[in-house]
Amino acid sequence: MKQLFILAPILVLGFVHCGFKSLKSNSSPNGGAVPVNAAEILARPANFADVNQYVFGASCQHCHSSAVAAGGIVLESYASIRQNLTVVLGAIESGAMPPSGLNSFQSQLFSKWINQGAPEMPMSGPSASPSPSPSGGIVYLPTYTSIHDHIFHDSCLGCHRVGGKAQDVPLEPYGALIAQSSVVSPKNADGSTLYTAVRDGKMPTRSSHLPHLTVEQVNAIQQWINEGAQNN
Repeated sequence: MKQLFILAPILVLGFVHCGFKSLKSNSSPNGGAVPVNAAEILARPANFADVNQYVFGASCQHCHSSAVAAGGIVLESYASIRQNLTVVLGAIESGAMPPSGLNSFQSQLFSKWINQGAPEMPMSGPSASPSPSPSGGIVYLPTYTSIHDHIFHDSCLGCHRVGGKAQDVPLEPYGALIAQSSVVSPKNADGSTLYTAVRDGKMPTRSSHLPHLTVEQVNAIQQWINEGAQNN
């Protein structure tokens, strides 16, 4: 399996033609400016409200609001940003968006949020050390549909699909995935690189800035494979 994010060509075009203004432009809500209490913001547990205000609100939402939706991408609510998180990560990592990049404060804030699992609310505990993304109430079933919709969608399909950087190891559709005997060996999770890569923390890669899968997610993949990796 390969690095887990890349922009599909149509999404790249959507972002490029968005016309993002410089992070230093005062025409955006915050203009990418560093707030006077930046140190305080960076010291507290990561949360969506801070990232939305100082990153997405300052540098994205003038093009990616529901009213404009440049390239068909909306980045103004937690749900919409989580839905497009792989695309966002690819755009930032590749330098496609914002054109001038994030400033140091924005970069640190965004990276911390990603490394703590992209939570909506601040994590509990005084240290709030990085941890995998919480399930948010999702029950990960050992079925292809559940794994595809709740795991592959957020953590894999940016690359592992037709047109993606790792399209030679597709995870959808089901037929293309199951045809790769080294990736999925039905009833043999330990012999399947899909399982061993996430179990051993090799995927998602560190450079993707995506959190490792949770124990529940890894267990769902393991059980699905060991039960025959059926199209269910």
